[in-house]
Amino acid sequence: MQWARNDKKEAQRAYRQQMGGFLRAELFFFDGMNTLFRQFYGAIAGKNAEPIPVSEAIRTTRIMENLFESCEPMLTTDRRGATVCC
Repeated sequence: MQWARNDKKEAQRAYRQQMGGFLRAELFFFDGMNTLFRQFYGAIAGKNAEPIPVSEAIRTTRIMENLFESCEPMLTTDRRGATVCC
């Protein structure tokens, strides 16, 4: 039974280390992401307003949708009438 307790302690220690790194934003590549995530979590918890207004999120989503649509390959038909990508 002692081995189970040791495994549990080791797992808990590893979990705390990983969560500590996550909360300190050691996993994020861009400056400011830690602040942004904390603001989002605060908004979810009802502690502060959302860091990005809903209207701005919708506008950005529309821009990205247009960008993705423009990246889709154009479809044409060949001389046999089969659809092909350009």
